[in-house]
Amino acid sequence: MLPEPLTRMLQQHRARYAPVYPPQDNSDHGPMALLAMQGLGLSMNDMARFERQYGARLVPPQPSSAAAGSPHPARTSAYRDLLGQFDADIAREGWPDTVARCLPPLLSGCARDAFHPLIRLAYGIRFDWPPEVAAGLAYLTLVGADPALERRARAAPLPCDGADYLAHWRGYRDDAYTQGRFGTRVERVLAQVPLCPARAPEQDPWRDISAACLQVFHATHDFFALHMVTASHALRLCAPYAGAQVHAIGSVALASAYLAIGAPACADVALPRTAPVPSPLRHDADEHDIKISFTCSEQARGFDDPRYDAVAASYRATRQARSRAS
Repeated sequence: MLPEPLTRMLQQHRARYAPVYPPQDNSDHGPMALLAMQGLGLSMNDMARFERQYGARLVPPQPSSAAAGSPHPARTSAYRDLLGQFDADIAREGWPDTVARCLPPLLSGCARDAFHPLIRLAYGIRFDWPPEVAAGLAYLTLVGADPALERRARAAPLPCDGADYLAHWRGYRDDAYTQGRFGTRVERVLAQVPLCPARAPEQDPWRDISAACLQVFHATHDFFALHMVTASHALRLCAPYAGAQVHAIGSVALASAYLAIGAPACADVALPRTAPVPSPLRHDADEHDIKISFTCSEQARGFDDPRYDAVAASYRATRQARSRAS
């Protein structure tokens, strides 16, 4: 059960802001960061200060007339209309049934907007907060399904599981796939690389592929490798409601992201015996630092794998050291 001051803050945020903001239709991380702060045990004062500071960059949903020519449909009144629709569906049938009905046909769009629509939905599921479930479904509906990714996911799976899956695609590395915005890169990969899904182990199907994403992030600290980690967590949370193709679609989406960041080495990275201890998170922490800290905490417990916490600590310590040096 979320504390009442946080639910009020989240409701106000959802009503006030569009899911993206200019100049390049960046995704609103506010609700995800607030819920992550709750999961990490930060105070309501920290959350309120974060909300005030972060909200300054956001914009309200615009009516269709004001958004004519916008490159992103989420800036139109359709977002508010969809929120009302999904709120009503959830009130009538409950969020688990609504997600199980609506998510499978939308899942192939999970890599769009750097996985943020799916991640926002996953936070609503994780914290059992129906208004954020509705917001995630509305955002996913706006970005839409991806027929190219869905076609790739229907290919026969590789005879390897997630531990070797990302490394398999290193032979297709091409600098052309790393040029432009992330969404454009992924589209180029899906159009040109014969991607096919990973084999889905019967037991704990997300463990190996999530660990491979973690290893890529630990080796590179790449911004979009961070999103591969948070996306693999979101896929695990959404999987019970996402249909039979969830592992195929999710693995192809992660492979396309991997090639879009240059297919860096993803061999297991030797972690120090004692990971660096970063300073505690503060209300002015970067929203991505908050989310990766929470994601790694969740994955460490979910998989009983301490590497996640060690990687998060190492990353945050590095970031804080650079910040102090500058």
